[in-house]
Amino acid sequence: MANLPQRIRIGTKTWKVSSPNDELHADKNFGETNPLHLDIKISTQYPKAQQRESLFHELFHAVGYSVLTNEDHLTERLLKPLCYGLLGVLRDNPDVVGFLLSEEE
Repeated sequence: MANLPQRIRIGTKTWKVSSPNDELHADKNFGETNPLHLDIKISTQYPKAQQRESLFHELFHAVGYSVLTNEDHLTERLLKPLCYGLLGVLRDNPDVVGFLLSEEE
């Protein structure tokens, strides 16, 4: 099974991915994103399915911080259902993922 990546490139920046479980559990978070430090934190004390969903969710935050203004920031209210639904679409339709990632003309 795949492990949590340690680094993720978003635009021109490389974000660090870590799993400080004690810190996240103290705040009762599955994950969090810090745009000032280019850091995404994901708790690994939950099942892999939750880790994947949390990373996908935090990636949306990181992309948002990278391309949106503060006024357009992606809210939890918007992201939770969007990420859950989109991750399900990608998991259930690998042919769609293959098409989207293809560079073939």
